[in-house]
Amino acid sequence: MEQRTYKLLDDLILARLHRTPLGSRLAARLLERVVSGKTTHGLPIGFARRLLGDALNIRIDPTQITHRANSRLLPGKKTRIHKLCFVSDGPWDSDPVPIAQVTNISEIFDLIDNGLRYEETESYARRVQAVADGTATKMRGQRVDTPERVHAYFQRQVDLIRSIESNGYRSRDEARHLEANITTVGGAKQERKEAEVGCAVGREGRLLFNRIGKHRFAAAVKLGIRDIPAQINLVHSVWIARIKERLGCSALDALKSGLAHIETPDGDDSTPLSG
Repeated sequence: MEQRTYKLLDDLILARLHRTPLGSRLAARLLERVVSGKTTHGLPIGFARRLLGDALNIRIDPTQITHRANSRLLPGKKTRIHKLCFVSDGPWDSDPVPIAQVTNISEIFDLIDNGLRYEETESYARRVQAVADGTATKMRGQRVDTPERVHAYFQRQVDLIRSIESNGYRSRDEARHLEANITTVGGAKQERKEAEVGCAVGREGRLLFNRIGKHRFAAAVKLGIRDIPAQINLVHSVWIARIKERLGCSALDALKSGLAHIETPDGDDSTPLSG
């Protein structure tokens, strides 16, 4: 039954229902179902963006966000749904991952600590060894499985860091023309798809890093930048349910109210509307 649910949601997204009035009504109903516990996850991200728009865009102090949402504990891990859903229950927020243990983030830390001389870093050595062992992984949609691609991957990070140091941290719309000549592993198409740094809201209102913009987020943290744009891309259903109970409103209105009060720093109760 769960697999059929995943297929249905994928079909709805592919049909672009989230761009229609019907999609908005369906999204509100899906949200009520997941918040009431009738299903474990729902409200695909496309629907959330239509319903909430700019309410998903926030400013954060990245140096105060110390953990990443644990995607291994999201429902539907073996399907596309864990990457597509905006609202979910589960323990993904109660056992988060320290950001220093996230590979792409630790690589940026390592790179900056070594003065951007990537060939001297342990991260570079691991990538080169992975190529030799045949265990290279994909980055930005392309497998980093040759020495040339390893160099291109690290050069891209060097160029990114230098751009941030020279121009400051910019929103994605502002940064695209500044980064037009940056070496890319996934190509220009992949670069255009990049969104703002992603954040998740746990059941207690705690902000966690989530999936999107690992390199940019890591650079901001390591360079001590205290204010960057971000976008909420995952919310715990329990957080919404607590706000809904407190305010006596719909799940959608509870979600909007909660998002309006999101704040950093990272902590156990970073919004006054959390339960």
